[in-house]
Amino acid sequence: MNIKIEKVLERDIDLLIINKIIDNDKLLNLFLNKINKSGYKIVGIEHSQMDKELGETDISIILTNNMSKIAILIENKIDASFMNEQPIRYYKRGNKGISDGLYDEYYVFIVAPREYLNTHNEVKEYDNQISYEEIREVLDDLYSKALIDKAIEEKKNGYIVIENERVTNFWKNFYKYIRDNYTTIKINEIYGPKSDINNYSEFETFNPNVKIKYKFREQN
Repeated sequence: MNIKIEKVLERDIDLLIINKIIDNDKLLNLFLNKINKSGYKIVGIEHSQMDKELGETDISIILTNNMSKIAILIENKIDASFMNEQPIRYYKRGNKGISDGLYDEYYVFIVAPREYLNTHNEVKEYDNQISYEEIREVLDDLYSKALIDKAIEEKKNGYIVIENERVTNFWKNFYKYIRDNYTTIKINEIYGPKSDINNYSEFETFNPNVKIKYKFREQN
């Protein structure tokens, strides 16, 4: 069967990992084996966990073996560049989780295409690395493999997004505000990291003749 996928965003891979790590012991064990752990069961997963001061964790997984509780904190990249102190802030959030009594210890991962892991110096600041290619090896369905293959292809053929974290968070919060307050507006949400040039969006309404165009000039 030939599966064609037009484009893959980091959010797509985030949700794939969450889905498969719940249902696929091989994927969970891939992460656990990297940190020499076994016998742990998942008790909670959160996507896009946000700390107002320390930023965002793409995927946060809490696990227990009835004796201790650990966290796996995952940063996912396809082609976006690293933001300021992004690796360091993962460890600060991890330490805060211990202080808050959420878990006893934590492990920080970066997952990305192998080419990305091999060509970005900041990757070395993460204690644990898993390539998309390793994830693909433990997947057992055609769709998931096709999604990973497309993400790897986009890394090879695409361009590097120079992310502005404030712009990324603006659009995420802006979309949410519209969803929560203006139900007559149809949003074409574009997920993933945003650069300084992402300052324009167009929204449709249920009246086909009415569209709303939004643009801001700068991100200071």
